[in-house]
Amino acid sequence: MNGNWPLKWKARAWKKAHGGMVENIDLWERMISLAKTHEFTFEWVKGHAGHAENEICDQLAVTASQGEDLPPDTGYEEAEARRNAQPDLFGQGL
Repeated sequence: MNGNWPLKWKARAWKKAHGGMVENIDLWERMISLAKTHEFTFEWVKGHAGHAENEICDQLAVTASQGEDLPPDTGYEEAEARRNAQPDLFGQGL
């Protein structure tokens, strides 16, 4: 895996260097695990800019999201629960 920023995020309890929390922590943990046995490179691609592979991925994601009987996204649900449990400025939950 090119770059070690996912490992830095993990070491900082999934906080970004310039503040804010990392999104999709469950997926990043899986990628870090896969990087132990596979080699891959992340490449940023601007979305909706005519990049062929990105357009295909977008179509697949839209089609999948409209399907029935989708499996629950437990990673997202857990992240939302953590986010909603964060205390507000007065030390109380939201």
